[in-house]
Amino acid sequence: MKGQLSTVVDCTQMQYAGFKAIAKGMADFPGSTVTQCTAAVRYVSAPESQYPSVIKLWDSREMQERGLPDWSQAWIARNNRQTAVTLQQMSAAAAAQRQASAQQFNHDQAVRQHMHEEFLATMQRGTDMSMNRAAQVANSNHTIASDWVDYSLDQQTVRDPNTGQVSKVSSSSSYTWIDASGKTSFQTNDVNANPNGALQGSWTRQTVVHGDGSN
Repeated sequence: MKGQLSTVVDCTQMQYAGFKAIAKGMADFPGSTVTQCTAAVRYVSAPESQYPSVIKLWDSREMQERGLPDWSQAWIARNNRQTAVTLQQMSAAAAAQRQASAQQFNHDQAVRQHMHEEFLATMQRGTDMSMNRAAQVANSNHTIASDWVDYSLDQQTVRDPNTGQVSKVSSSSSYTWIDASGKTSFQTNDVNANPNGALQGSWTRQTVVHGDGSN
């Protein structure tokens, strides 16, 4: 066997100017720098004789990247929660300011709202950039990688529609049946072939899935 281990680190840095308080009792907001980084690891392996062809296929144009919506939504949800905490803290500061100086409230609130909108817009741009890159990197280590591993080893992945059990079988046949024990398989290229009644036990036709078990 021969393998290749590669890593990718992608960072985005955002700078926020901050501002000085314009009314007595209102806190200053110092400038800050926020750096967001994503990292990914890719491992590709195959029998040494097949390794060059696997790497060539992996690096070809046909290997298009796809985002993972569930992962992306979870990332955005986490950032939204963090933003909500920041807004809550700012709202608490605003409440204290209203008690200290009612006359300055409307003006101060308008300034804070403008700062919040700029902050959220900048953070969202940075999050979108990181999300796009992270989705590409994550996908390169997910479904496509598992499919090429199956291909390079002349195998395919099947799942039992009743139990959800995932098995690795030879790719030389188009149809796979597995008995109730989940350990014995029957393969054929005849779509009409059915071992039930012909062989001992109860057999279930398997569903071909991606190498990682996904549909």
